[in-house]
Amino acid sequence: MTDLRLVLKSLSARSTSTVVTCLLIAIAVALLISMRSLREAGRRSFTRGVGNAHLVVSGDSSPLVAVLNGIFYANPPRAPLPESKVTEIASSMPWAWTIPTQLGDSFRGFPVLGTTPAFLDDFEPAIGEPWRIRRPGRNIEGPFDVVLGSRVAAATGLGVGDRLFLTHGMGVDAAGGEVGIVDDPSATVEAEGDPHDGHDHDD
Repeated sequence: MTDLRLVLKSLSARSTSTVVTCLLIAIAVALLISMRSLREAGRRSFTRGVGNAHLVVSGDSSPLVAVLNGIFYANPPRAPLPESKVTEIASSMPWAWTIPTQLGDSFRGFPVLGTTPAFLDDFEPAIGEPWRIRRPGRNIEGPFDVVLGSRVAAATGLGVGDRLFLTHGMGVDAAGGEVGIVDDPSATVEAEGDPHDGHDHDD
């Protein structure tokens, strides 16, 4: 009797335990593959929003909170850096570029990011994929210019030249808060699939 026949005979004598063992191995392999796929999908999503940013400077309590608030707009920072500190950091090293950002206002539940023209000129939401500004739109130039993400523009129906009122505070619950200044959208940018395109804080 060959070794193979001995193995097959042994397996057939223990058919129940053999089937259970095979099922457990199959489940373990499927779980391992699923975990690896989820980890890779999470890594890709996280990397896409970070783009070509290499350093986030923040007064937040931890590096994770700093990235979530500074890149993914989870919440306004609890300890924002004063403008004097931002200027000091920007001039302390020969950075390729520095971009100050600040959250705090919203429009119909969408977060409003205060920043400079360098955000659209230098920062890429995904490496090698710069912002695409819909014409006849343009980058921000003055303190009251607004650039909309394509998702926000689609959800609100706003376009180039429309005017809007900002609300102090984040999320749809802040809709009854103090109404800010009237702003004028300058452009709509297309960066679909990343956090910079606009997300509702009620999501």
